[in-house]
Amino acid sequence: GPRRDLVVRFPPPQNDRAMADRDRKAGGGGGADGAAKPISQRRFEAVMRLVGRIPAAPKWTGIYKLQAPLYDLIRPSMWIQSCRGLQTNWSTATWEIRNPKVEDPMEAVIARLQTCDKIKSQHTENKSAAMNEAEFSVARVSRDGTSGARFKAYFFTARKQWLDIVEINLLRKEGKLVADVSSRSAGMIPASTPLGPILSILLFMVPFKDFGQNRIHLVTLKKHLEDVGFTVDESDITETFMVKPKAKKSD
Repeated sequence: GPRRDLVVRFPPPQNDRAMADRDRKAGGGGGADGAAKPISQRRFEAVMRLVGRIPAAPKWTGIYKLQAPLYDLIRPSMWIQSCRGLQTNWSTATWEIRNPKVEDPMEAVIARLQTCDKIKSQHTENKSAAMNEAEFSVARVSRDGTSGARFKAYFFTARKQWLDIVEINLLRKEGKLVADVSSRSAGMIPASTPLGPILSILLFMVPFKDFGQNRIHLVTLKKHLEDVGFTVDESDITETFMVKPKAKKSD
């Protein structure tokens, strides 16, 4: 029979839409029609200074790429999210994708997504290198016959190469091409830190925040499709935290 890859998946953190509704009612969460809770630029910069103290191997060693598949397999940062129903370092959405100029939109979408490694900047107003610089890497592409396809990419942050895992599940549905998309942080310790996956397991109970990074990854890939003529209608958005820019000093 056809080869099947062995994949271990942990359950997603509760129901995404239910969690978004809960957070909107509480006045502090994200969603398609609710504002994400902002954090100050000053706090963001303070976190980045702490990030600089985390030991990591130089990028040229490639350790972060070697450890990425193990991180993907275990995803320790998602354990506490699932157990406590938290929403601090992951984002999801639903896309409806159209492009009347292509014969097979699903195959065209997959082909375009496979060029994500050419993206150098994320689609965000924050121009700091930590948030703006992009490094996507295609991890896997598979197909469910002719009815659907699955795309997975790794995103490594500019500083220390923290790993976020982006998954796009495409499905032909009633003549439409629909995609369930998600981006989730893999672990608290960077992928460039030796034994990072093991250290992240030890720290799995810490529900760290992603500062909106996972949402930005999805927005960036959406823009990547739109740049070549696709129309992408987005709904059922869940997101976490955004950075609030510094107020400009008056002259």
